[in-house]
Amino acid sequence: MTDAEWWEVNAPILDRVMAGTDFPLAGRVGTSTGEAYNAATDPDLSFRFGLDRILDGIEIYVEQQRAD
Repeated sequence: MTDAEWWEVNAPILDRVMAGTDFPLAGRVGTSTGEAYNAATDPDLSFRFGLDRILDGIEIYVEQQRAD
């Protein structure tokens, strides 16, 4: 299922659950993200974030190995 298909199926449910003023910020963020990326998140940003964390861990490991 693509992100667009997921949103088509689940948007009406989320509209009912998130209706009202209980979660105004979450609603605005979700709407803005959906409009900008046609998905819940930016896949490139998520990939870069994950890759950066992996590389951070490798860097720490290499530094620890050099110190030993």
